[in-house]
This record gives sequence, C-alpha cells and structure tokens, in this order.
Amino acid sequence: MRVLAPYIVQAALAWYDRDCRETSKNAGICIDDIHRQYTHYSPQYDEFRREAYCAKFAYVVTSEAARRAGAENWLPPDALAVGMLNRAKKDGRFPTDTNPTVGSVFYRLSAAAGASGHIGVVVGVDNANFYTIEGNAQVQPGVEGVGFFTIPRTDIAKKQFRFMHIERAPTNRDWPGDLPNIRAIGAPRVPSGAHSSGLVLALLGIGTVLYMSAQKTSSRSLF
Repeated sequence: MRVLAPYIVQAALAWYDRDCRETSKNAGICIDDIHRQYTHYSPQYDEFRREAYCAKFAYVVTSEAARRAGAENWLPPDALAVGMLNRAKKDGRFPTDTNPTVGSVFYRLSAAAGASGHIGVVVGVDNANFYTIEGNAQVQPGVEGVGFFTIPRTDIAKKQFRFMHIERAPTNRDWPGDLPNIRAIGAPRVPSGAHSSGLVLALLGIGTVLYMSAQKTSSRSLF
C-alpha cells in the first residue's frame, strides 16, 4: 500500500531510539544531528544554529520518511513553530484541522511566555488519546530531548492543537507488508535513567493500547 504515514512513524521512532538528550541548552551529540539534518534537508536555512528544535525535528523526520517513500515532504521548513503552522495553513495541498491522525504533525500553544508554540509528530491514535514523538521536549525533570508522549484528546481544544496532514502526500513506493502499528515497527522503550513511575506506566500503556494487531475490527490501531 502506498501510504506515507508508516514511514513517518518509522523515522520518528528511529530518532526516539537514539535517546536524544541535551547536554547544554539546545545542544548535545544527537541534538546537534537534528540541527545539521535540518540544514541538510532545507538548504535555504544553511546556518547551523543551536536554537529551539521542535519544528526542526518534525521537518527532519518527515523529510527522512518522504525520501524513503519516494514522496515530497509537504511540511514547510521553518524553525519557528508558529511560522511552520502559518505556512502550512497557506498550502492548498493538505488541510490543517483539529483531527489527529497518524503521520500528521501537530502544533499547540506553549505556556511559556514569549514562546511561539510547540510542534511534534503523531505516531498513534485511539478513542481517548493520541501518541506523539517530539523534539525539544522534557523527557525527565530538568532534561530536554526527544520524547514519547500520551496526550488526551480533551487537550485538543484546551491547548488549541492543530494537525497538519502532510501524511496525505502521494508516495512512489509501497510500504512492505501489512500496515504497521507502533509494536510492528519497534516498541517505545523506557529511556535510560528514567525513574518516573508515571513515565513507565505511560510507556506500558502504549504497549497495551497499540499492541500489534492485524485485525481491522480493532478500535485501537495505528491507522
């Protein structure tokens, strides 16, 4: 089947599996790779800058997925979260709405004063929640990096989420085999050094909710 979404999930999980963490503000071996890849995929932004990287991360993930799928990356390159959203709204090829779907890229408001918002990649959905992998996010107290999160659907209106449906871009290659879910690609793991029982339960929960199932009758699947 020619769909972009599983390639996006695969690319996001590959970054998550690297356990990317900052060693200083917006910097670290893996974090610097995000900055470098962003400039590689968007040559109009050819300056290496250790700045907020949530939007950069999403652009790198979707660019890697598009390359593997033989697709065009519809996500507009912009290191500013609200700038990415505004440019996406002007693109007539895909909608921006309040409906989370696997492979879409979200924008939400930020609580921090002066922040332009936050961007992340949707890797799973069910009736109650959606599941994301995000860059420039708190992965444990006082540490930011690339993390996996469970977000209740009730937050969509509360935090003014918007979903950019770049996963609808046509592809030139078939995804091999059945349409996957998170377990089929590689289950999220508990990051090394994580001591929060809440984080452990969240990761166990995603395994329970999205455990590999080829049954189309399941109401809790990746697609």
